[in-house]
Amino acid sequence: VVRNIPLTVPLPVAARVIEDEGYWKRRAEALWPDRPDLRATTPGKPVWKTYFFERTVAELFERYNTPPRAHPTQALLRTMARATGKHHLTPEEGGLMPDDPDRLRAIVAAAAPFVERLSLTQLQHHFDLAMVFTMLPSLVSFSVSYGARTVGTEYQPEMMRIHIENCETLSNYLPTCTLTHLAITESLLDDRLLREIVPGLLENHTLLYLDLSHNLITASGLAALAPLLHPRNNPILRSLNLCHN
Repeated sequence: VVRNIPLTVPLPVAARVIEDEGYWKRRAEALWPDRPDLRATTPGKPVWKTYFFERTVAELFERYNTPPRAHPTQALLRTMARATGKHHLTPEEGGLMPDDPDRLRAIVAAAAPFVERLSLTQLQHHFDLAMVFTMLPSLVSFSVSYGARTVGTEYQPEMMRIHIENCETLSNYLPTCTLTHLAITESLLDDRLLREIVPGLLENHTLLYLDLSHNLITASGLAALAPLLHPRNNPILRSLNLCHN
């Protein structure tokens, strides 16, 4: 019976009622023909269902980076259509206008129970990072690179780096989060911005791995991080990656 269930079942419905791994494997392979790496899935969790939701949420967040007052891209609308079980969405149906994220919230809410790892290879600074942490309370691994891969004539320098508002949001989130892995890479993170994150890092008691590689951190920033390396302040941190700074 499960083999006959169509892959176009709306995502909020499918998330709630379909547990069969064969269904989620079919749905994932239909969307992403590349061979997935499933080694990072949590033992005991449904492998294909977890993979499907984690990749879907990552795509939605990465592509939700249109400049203010701009319409969603066609790539974003195609992703939205897949997630809702439709073949096509107009910008109005997509509901992901920059000043109206309700549609995004509805879809991610269905996926949230299954998302523990989120890797964003591109994100723009005006995206509300607090929305990520509020909507995905079970995150244990979060990696992000600020910037945009394909912006064309809409390129602006501020689009290609992390901003102070993002750092403040992250610092406020860290003391109460469940993250064990955090990576902020290729985001032009400099000493001034790093200092905004450090207070949250010092109050965090779950991080095992911290990756700040490929940024603009100098000796001054390293001095700000130094208290984090003292066993009294953070006895469980195992790895700090600062290469290519």
